[in-house]
Amino acid sequence: MRFNKILSRLLFLFLLAAFMSSCGVLKEDSTWQTKPVTTNQVATPWPDSASFKGSDNILYDIRNDKDNLYLCFKTYDPVTQAIIIKGGLTMWFDVLGKKNENIGIAYPLPSDDRRIERRTQRQQGQDDYIPKKQSITPLRTELLLKTQMDLIGFQPNKTVRVPSDTMAGPRANLQFDSLGSLTYVAVIPFASFHYHPLKGKAGRKQKFMVGFVTGHLVLPVQHVSHGSGGSTSGGAGGMGGAMGGGGHMGGGGGRHGGGATTDINDNSDEPIKIWIAVKFPGEKK
Repeated sequence: MRFNKILSRLLFLFLLAAFMSSCGVLKEDSTWQTKPVTTNQVATPWPDSASFKGSDNILYDIRNDKDNLYLCFKTYDPVTQAIIIKGGLTMWFDVLGKKNENIGIAYPLPSDDRRIERRTQRQQGQDDYIPKKQSITPLRTELLLKTQMDLIGFQPNKTVRVPSDTMAGPRANLQFDSLGSLTYVAVIPFASFHYHPLKGKAGRKQKFMVGFVTGHLVLPVQHVSHGSGGSTSGGAGGMGGAMGGGGHMGGGGGRHGGGATTDINDNSDEPIKIWIAVKFPGEKK
């Protein structure tokens, strides 16, 4: 059942992305922020931990003052955490209120190796591929290596790579907190894309779109042995148990063969895509 769990989890994320695409976008009122927010969540935590919306997999909060847009996304889900850290994440901004991917922050950048490692020891009640407690340290280590980000389109038709710890201009940070949540915070000056939420055309129509778009993961190849006169079994790392029972694959009456192996490569090649139409409040006096 463990192998089916990971596939079900990835299928849910794919269906969530498809649902977001089919029904357009989420709509969200930004909250007026009275004090500036920094991307360092250790020094200055997000202003209101009770203000997050969204699903169990991805929670978000959006705030602004007259100068900056503040975004916070967090996830406790191990698969989503791995997708973000290994597959990469780009936050897109469209001042026309559409889904154009012309201006954005790519951070973290995708890893060269996007595979989820298989467990060396299977444990009761844990999924084969989902990073759990013993895999948090490798994810944290990999996150520490993500020291650069790409600023896309803030300069016309250019992508500029900058250090991820930059303290000026568009910037973002990604950290694990003490509860195991992966928390993403971005600070984007409105001036960086020539937009003002309170004045002129932007203030009247209040069109602004934020896109949360990840890369993808690759599940490792399974080598399924077909013993002489035997069947495809649980030695495949979960396939036997997941598909077993009766006369199906696994159990006692699966495929027969003469020592051959079958490679099963399941790819999570659909990114998570969430688009949010943001309405900005008036300035609080």
